[in-house]
Amino acid sequence: DNGDTDYGTARAAFMLTERAGYDLRFAYALDPIPDAPLYILPSLRTTQSITATRLDQLLEKVAAGAVLFLSLDDTLFRRIPEITGVQMAWRACVPAERTVIFRGEELPLHAPVRYKVESADAEILARDETGAPCFFRHAYGRGQVFFMTMPFERGADTHPGAFSEDNAPAYELVYKALFEAAGIRRRVTVDSPFVHATEHPATEKSGYVVFVNYDRRPRTVRVGLNGAALTPVHNGLIKDGTLTLGANDGAVFAYRDV
Repeated sequence: DNGDTDYGTARAAFMLTERAGYDLRFAYALDPIPDAPLYILPSLRTTQSITATRLDQLLEKVAAGAVLFLSLDDTLFRRIPEITGVQMAWRACVPAERTVIFRGEELPLHAPVRYKVESADAEILARDETGAPCFFRHAYGRGQVFFMTMPFERGADTHPGAFSEDNAPAYELVYKALFEAAGIRRRVTVDSPFVHATEHPATEKSGYVVFVNYDRRPRTVRVGLNGAALTPVHNGLIKDGTLTLGANDGAVFAYRDV
């Protein structure tokens, strides 16, 4: 971000990942690109978000089968059509409240720039409040590129109550789609964005799951198991497929693959 660390965007990317039920690792754009099934370049700003060398390395990973997600804040660089399959007619600095309509959900965002799509050799996944396409999926080698013409993470970060209220927009649906496309599978899932389960392997087929309730209120969640069995270790009991945690509380279970 042109030398300035954008904590709001990074925080939102982390929160969206947590609420979607997955885990996120941060990487520095000037370091070699690590191996991963999914890469996220959130709310890109300026023309210096990533160097040409690192972008080439990243695209090699995507061409080999990884998934990439890019969302735009105010940047526009010449390789976007090649990477995303989307050709822009123009962009204009007209800050406005916008809405992404994805899977039947309205996701409001503040966008400082409006991008006009000229053509798209890509699948349209979502449109904005005017009906214009704004979220796309494009094949890139053996991988996929997801592309949004709005600052998705920055917009979520600045929306009041986005990560604290029960009636907040379901922003995490977009990130769930990314992780699903990348084939990232969790042994344990929960049905609340306020409770997160992290997996900590001890061996190839066993380890621990830590449930954390990030809310200031008690939460009861339904626990889904994908080929794993759980045994309580600390402060938790799953009964009839549900787990109750106190406000800002947690629980630890051992898992084994079955």
